[in-house]
Amino acid sequence: ILDNMIRDDILLRTWRNGNAKLPGYLDDYVFFTQGLLELHLATGDSRWLDQADRFATTLVNDFEDITNGGFFFTTTAHEALMVRSRHLRGGGNMPNPNGVAAQILIQLAELTDNPAYRNSARRLLESLSGFMADQPHSSEDLLIATSQYLVATKTEPAGKDHARISLMEAAGGELSQRVAPIT
Repeated sequence: ILDNMIRDDILLRTWRNGNAKLPGYLDDYVFFTQGLLELHLATGDSRWLDQADRFATTLVNDFEDITNGGFFFTTTAHEALMVRSRHLRGGGNMPNPNGVAAQILIQLAELTDNPAYRNSARRLLESLSGFMADQPHSSEDLLIATSQYLVATKTEPAGKDHARISLMEAAGGELSQRVAPIT
C-alpha cells in the first residue's frame, strides 16, 4: 500500500490493473493508520510508527471538523458535496471511524509525545459525548476511546478539566480499566 497506493501524500482508495485512483475517505485513513500502529506495536519497528504519525497528521489537518469536533467523511479536496458529513456510525460490522480515530490519536499522543493528537481526540470525544450518552449501543468505539482518554489523562486533576468531567459523565462514571472489544 505504501508503495502503490500513495500519490502526492494522498492515500488512494482503489486499485485495479496496476492503477491506484480516487482519494481515500476517513475510514480508509483511519483503518490504514490503525494497521500501521498495530504493526509498530507488534514489531517495535519505528518505520511503522513514523508512517502512522504521517497519516494521523493528515487526519487532523484534512478531515477534522475544527468548529464542531470530530472528523468529516471527506476532505475538502474530494468532489463537491452538498454537505460534508461527519461519519458517526460504523456500518454493519465496521467500527466507527471517529471512535477508531480517537483511539489512534490517544495512542499516538503517548507514543510520539505530541499533545496535539490528544487535544484533537478530546475535541472529538467532547463533541460526540451527547451521542455516546444517547446511543451507547451505536458508539462502542467512541466509548472505548473515552476510556483510553480517561486512563491516559488520569493524572490530571478532574476538578480543572471540564472535558474530563463531561466525558466521564458520557461514559457513565469513573473508568479505572482499559476497555477493549472482545474478539
